[in-house]
Amino acid sequence: MDYIHAEQYLYDLRVRGTKLGLENTRRLLATINNPQNELVFIHIAGTNGKGSVTALLNAIFTAAGLKTGVFTSPHLVSLRERLKINNRVISPSQFARYTSRIKNSIEEVTRNGYTPTFFEAVTIMAIDYFHNQAVDIVLWETGMGGTYDATNAVNSVISIITNVALDHCRFLGDTVDKIARDKAGIIKPNSHFLTASNDRAVLEIFQEVCSRQNAVMQAISESCIHPAASSSIKQEFDFEGGCERWANISTNLTAPYQRKNIALAIHAALTFFSRHDSGKLYGSAQTFIRKGLMKVKLNGRFERICSDPPIIVDVAHNPAGIAELKETILTVFPNKKIALLIGVLRDKDYDSICRIIAPIANVIFCTEPVSERKLSALELAKTFRLYTKCPVHDSYSAEQTLDIFLNNRNNSSADVLLICGSFYLIGDVLKRRQLTLLKVHDVQSDYR
Repeated sequence: MDYIHAEQYLYDLRVRGTKLGLENTRRLLATINNPQNELVFIHIAGTNGKGSVTALLNAIFTAAGLKTGVFTSPHLVSLRERLKINNRVISPSQFARYTSRIKNSIEEVTRNGYTPTFFEAVTIMAIDYFHNQAVDIVLWETGMGGTYDATNAVNSVISIITNVALDHCRFLGDTVDKIARDKAGIIKPNSHFLTASNDRAVLEIFQEVCSRQNAVMQAISESCIHPAASSSIKQEFDFEGGCERWANISTNLTAPYQRKNIALAIHAALTFFSRHDSGKLYGSAQTFIRKGLMKVKLNGRFERICSDPPIIVDVAHNPAGIAELKETILTVFPNKKIALLIGVLRDKDYDSICRIIAPIANVIFCTEPVSERKLSALELAKTFRLYTKCPVHDSYSAEQTLDIFLNNRNNSSADVLLICGSFYLIGDVLKRRQLTLLKVHDVQSDYR
């Protein structure tokens, strides 16, 4: 099996839809002798921010010299992005090899009446790959929720829930409390748990689960981060937490909303370094954290893909994420005119998304993500017009909107182009612009 056929084989499994539960995953793991039991996991969940915390921890652990496996979803440009070791995505040949292995496992369990899904297959591939590559630590991001997510078939030494807000309500529940209980299922017995949630009811649920699991809980506040300075390429801050006092820390994650994710990642790293030292660390935790924060790379999170004129892409796709993005735009680009290019999925709360983001836009371009779940541009534009009097367009593609903004910048009604609403939309924009004059992040460098 070559890479093209491997990718197609996995994508063909999508017809099986989404199935929450661990039986398929456990059956598949049994066919490869349960390699997850020999790996060290940090399990990361949350409505928003889990990708950022994963990227931050990856940068820190890599700076510490640990062989770090990372499993994330969804991908932006290539399916191979989901499996990384030390910032390198799995190679095409390795991807094909591990797909062949999981294909054999799927055929075996199918004979016994089980029908694994696309996400379950890729999850098992990741475990198999990381085990065979003998990684020191696995950063293990949930797909959706926690308790019944395929990633929950492992035991983690640390679990993290960034926050809890309404999203995926059809699967996880229609209240924040229900979603919190579902996500809390990743908290394992005798482990450490961290969260940046400040919702009292949510924290009570987490504490209840931690008490039952004999897990140590840490609720992390953004207040441990003291902003010092910021620019278009970095932000600087001081850190104060417990007995630690560090000055003049820099990171290239410039969005103010990243501060709580940075705080969470620092505390999680300190917890790991203090309790799970494998004997491979040479240096101080502070040194590793400083280096990691300076080197962290993260596509699609307030990513500036062009500086002149400013073009920002962000994968914010639910009301909570859009609200944070709105505040960041107002902070970073005060008194600037904003053009908004947005496309969303029809199963999202798009009415709330439109209501939240509309007030900051001077002109809005509605488009459609490349997904069967896309909301029509016409319906999105119709909703926006309920909340704004600015021009709202519904007949341009993402590529056409970029061209309009770049070619008419001198006569434009906007200074900044913000692109958001869906992983699918941001992935499509990044893929299309890689070989153009836009200064897009060099995703190719991650694929060597």
